[in-house]
Amino acid sequence: MDQVLTSVVYGAFVVIALTWLGWGFALSVNGIWWDRDRKILLHQFGPWLWGRCETTGGFQQYRGVLSFGRVLLSRRDFGEAHLRALGFSEEQARLVDGNIMVRLKLRLEGDHLEGELEGTRFQFAPDSVKIVSVNVTLPEARSWERNSCED
Repeated sequence: MDQVLTSVVYGAFVVIALTWLGWGFALSVNGIWWDRDRKILLHQFGPWLWGRCETTGGFQQYRGVLSFGRVLLSRRDFGEAHLRALGFSEEQARLVDGNIMVRLKLRLEGDHLEGELEGTRFQFAPDSVKIVSVNVTLPEARSWERNSCED
């Protein structure tokens, strides 16, 4: 009886994993997406996603997964000039360079990705350049649109 139960559990796990992988290869979010005035190039291999958005003085790097039509991404920001433009001081920019700045929870709806963005808020010690806390901001609505023409 224990062997049967173990086989059923392993079989169910394999079926779920193969279904997840199959959906990842069946749905495509590969290509150019627009988030307001920002152009994001997403790449995909099955359910795994990665991408990049060039900014003045740096770039934003995306990593995540596609799971049954839901896109979960984290964004890391790089480049001192880019981070300074976001409001960080020179010293703070060096500390947060490469950290996760945003997490996105989106759903694929045709040529749109609709969902929420949660940002990261860093609090620094007033008399030194030291991060004293990192908090998640309240979710805000976000909509990405797939590029409909070639660049």
